[in-house]
This record gives sequence, structure tokens and C-alpha cells, in this order.
Amino acid sequence: MATNHDIRSRQCQRIFLNNFISGIWSNTVFSKDLLLKNTNKSWPSEDGNIYDTSKKVSIALEFKPDIETKRGIQTGLGQCFTYLEKFSASYLICPKEVEDFKISNYMKGVFENSIKGKSPVGLIEHSTDSNGEIQIEMLCDIDENFTLKEFISNRESRYWAKFIDTNPHLVYLLLKTAEKVSLIDNRKDQVWKEFFDNYYFPHENRNLEPFESIIDHWGIKKMEPFKGRKEKLKRKVLSGEITTEQAINEINEHCKKDGRPTLTNSSQNDNLYKSQSKNYLKFVDHLNLWDPNYFLTNDGEKYIEIAEKFGIESKELKLYFGKLVLETGNHFDLILDLEESIKNKTFESSTEARIHSQYYMEQKGLYKRNVNRAVVSGRTKIFQAEFQLYRKLNIMERSSYKNNQYTFNWEEIDKYLTFKP
Repeated sequence: MATNHDIRSRQCQRIFLNNFISGIWSNTVFSKDLLLKNTNKSWPSEDGNIYDTSKKVSIALEFKPDIETKRGIQTGLGQCFTYLEKFSASYLICPKEVEDFKISNYMKGVFENSIKGKSPVGLIEHSTDSNGEIQIEMLCDIDENFTLKEFISNRESRYWAKFIDTNPHLVYLLLKTAEKVSLIDNRKDQVWKEFFDNYYFPHENRNLEPFESIIDHWGIKKMEPFKGRKEKLKRKVLSGEITTEQAINEINEHCKKDGRPTLTNSSQNDNLYKSQSKNYLKFVDHLNLWDPNYFLTNDGEKYIEIAEKFGIESKELKLYFGKLVLETGNHFDLILDLEESIKNKTFESSTEARIHSQYYMEQKGLYKRNVNRAVVSGRTKIFQAEFQLYRKLNIMERSSYKNNQYTFNWEEIDKYLTFKP
């Protein structure tokens, strides 16, 4: 379940962003164009990942709770230095006191005497006021004379796991494929190719006839990959616009990494093989079910174990899937941010509420929209895929907004968070 560490860390990260974006804090080594991103799951793994989209510099945050030991705070400082291999700068978010010792004051002396001006590492204190609210204070900021290393961010421009129409069975089949691939190098391409050819869209089904895969879609139906593409091409054949041979050739061009469909326009020069790869593999990445080399993590092995012990349609697998989505995939944080975004607000529809939530999250550095998909007045797809997922998990009602709030089912959310695999 979400631990006190996770909850307090989340709060500190959002105050950190707000303080720099609003100008409460300022440092010329950063701009105000800060964006919270998905954290790295492989070692060394930071608690917070923030990217400056204007200056192209990255910031790692290391949070230590007030139940930490003095030695643990020393470890946190060491972690901040290891992050400099992957980040431009880092901050240690340190409790005011641990073990009845004013640790933040002690660490302030360490930073001022031995770190400031020498390394791009800063110190922030966190404490709790009389109302139980968390407070943070900058004790020693990064020297403004530093020229930080630029890092081109290759991570998603969102801090939560991107979901596009996947399901627990598909994730299982991807993991089983990765488990079987014996290659050491270039495993990503091989995992996707074998999954695509064996499960998603086998060679014998690459024609214009209806095709139902073996992939169970939430216990409701079987997935039908390429259904829309097939139907569209068949209509063109029946109208005499193209031949059957041309249609099948078009399908085949959508089924390989270097395929070049001629009847489909894509601004990104994609085909379905590549675009589906991005959608499905990234989701598994974000759930930390395999490592950067596509070898299964402990969570990935546990996922297979649960699926094979209880079954693909079992409540146990659904609970574990949902737990991963909410915790590792940071959707619980997203739900909290969505709730906060419309607090004390009134909207006429779910669409209006979602547009406001998007605007709120952009202002807070929690989301950056794709400029090529800007919101059109009265119409937006923002959060639609996420809400679709939440309905599948039964943590949101069919109507996503009523009585001036999103319709999250907190009792069901708690079932996922407290599930012990």
C-alpha cells in the first residue's frame, strides 16, 4: 500500500514544484518551466524526477522521512551524489529532526562548508506544523554560478504510467515472451516481434477476414487487432478503389519494424507495428515488470506466478494488476491530483472538469500537453484513457463526474492498495 514515505514524498515534490514555478523560490540555474516526470525504476532510483523543459536540465529529489536514522540521512546524501550521473542536479529533502537530533541544522552546516559551490546538490528541510500539514524550507540551494549539464529527457512527459487499451492478459503474454527470449542484446525488438507474431497478429490472419486473437480483454471479449484497419481496407476493395493484393500488402507493411504503408498517412512515419509497440511496452516499463534490458524483475516474476496459479480472469491477478497501476504506475498520485484540481469547483460536465484538471496540472508542473493535440473548445480526450482504465478496475463509476466531484470509489481503491500478493 502507499506508505507514509510515499505520501509525504509526493507532498514535498508538489510543494517544491509550486515554490519554483510560482517564484516563492528562485534559482537562475533553472527556469520556471518545470515538469514532474516518471521516475527511474532501475538503480539508482530517485524519489522525484523533475525536468526543466526550457533549459534541458534534470533534477533528482531524494526524500527521507522523519522515522529515518541519522545514518539513513548520510545515505541520502550519498544517493544525491550518485544521481548526478543521470541528472543535472539533485536535492536532499531532509526531516527537521530524527532520533531526537536536529539533523537538518547539522546537514545545513555540512552543505554550506563542504558542498555549496562544489557540487550541484541542494538541501531542503521538511517538517509538520500544528495542523498536521507538511512544510518545506530551502536550507542550502544550489550555487547559481553552476553551469548544469544538459540532459535530453527520453522519458514520458507524464509522471504516471501511460495506458492505452491494454489488459492483464496482454501484460502476462508480454512477460511470458520476455521470459522465453534467450537473446542478451537487442531484446526489446525480439520480445515485441515474437509477441506480435505469436499472439497479437499471427501471419495466418494477415488478410481481410475478421480475426479474434487469444488475448482476453478484461473477461468481456477477445481482442481483435487490426479490426478497424481490415474493415477500412475491405471497403476500399469492394468499392474498386484498390485491389485485394494492394490491401493485403498494406496490412503486411503495418506488421514489421521497417514497414512503409502507402495508404496510411502518419506525421511520425509510424506503422501499427511500431505504434502498438510504444503503447504496450512502455506500460510494462512503467509498472517495473522488467528491467531496461527486458529481463523480468521480481514483480514481473510475481505477476506470472499469480496469473498461472489463479488464472488470467482471476480476482487475484486483477488485484495485483490494479495495485501495480496505482502504486508503481503512480495512478494513485494522479487520482489525488485530479481530486485536488477540482476541489471547491463546479462544472457543467465531465468534459469541462477534465479540461480544468488539465489546465490545473499544467500550471502546477504536473503535466505537459502535446502541442499537436491541443484542446478544442468543448472537446478533449485528456484523461479519457485513464478513466477507461479506472472503470475496468471498478474504481470509478460509469459517469465519471457528478455532484461536483469525480466518482472515484475509495473503498475499491483501498482493496487494491492493501492487496498482499
